[in-house]
Amino acid sequence: MIAILSAFIAIAGEPSAEVLHDIEAKMEGKGAIFLMRHGEQEKSDAVLQMESAAEQKIAMMRTYENRSASITKTSRQELVGVLTAFSFLQHQTNLPVSIESSENLRAYEPAQTLSAHLQTPLQTRAIWNCINYLDSFSDAELLNILPDGTVPWNREKIDLVAGPMTYDRITESVCKELTPGSEIRIIITHTQQIQAACQKLGLPQIRLDHYGFVLILENGTVFFYPNGFYKKV
Repeated sequence: MIAILSAFIAIAGEPSAEVLHDIEAKMEGKGAIFLMRHGEQEKSDAVLQMESAAEQKIAMMRTYENRSASITKTSRQELVGVLTAFSFLQHQTNLPVSIESSENLRAYEPAQTLSAHLQTPLQTRAIWNCINYLDSFSDAELLNILPDGTVPWNREKIDLVAGPMTYDRITESVCKELTPGSEIRIIITHTQQIQAACQKLGLPQIRLDHYGFVLILENGTVFFYPNGFYKKV
């Protein structure tokens, strides 16, 4: 498997065999949850016409773009290494694999590819969906609230831009899902859900790279892989 992993370095960056073996050793053949961030969201022509990165981000968090935008070519290439990594772990542990994702295409596409590659069913669940910025706000109003276009994991800001009780709903639903079973459970989701989990687990509140993940072991131990299976360049 490591030979296969190395063969894809030229097209997918540098998946780290060291990271992969580290995870294998920590799992000790037992179940784990991989709470993983989605692939990079592709920008539509309409989004690309916007002047600033903040304006683009706001447009990408509106319902249509947020739900229907595919992943970028770069994320498709990086997914090759993710497929290889999970194939390796599936083979080495001989554990069953389950895969879940949000209904947002940038999470569903990688999950669907993993499902086919690992020959295991995929379940989409609304609890893993990304928040949408409310249409009741104009772009200018959202820029005033969120100067860089992104919303921090903060109850006041989340509920303001995505609707009342959104913060509590995400927190409560995610915290019920953090107990591993005797399987490899892959969940491809979004920053809000991952930050809710990190808050519960006492991990730093930082934005993961695409395909970065939180690893929760069957024994309750938690590890943080912000760059996923890839070395930080």
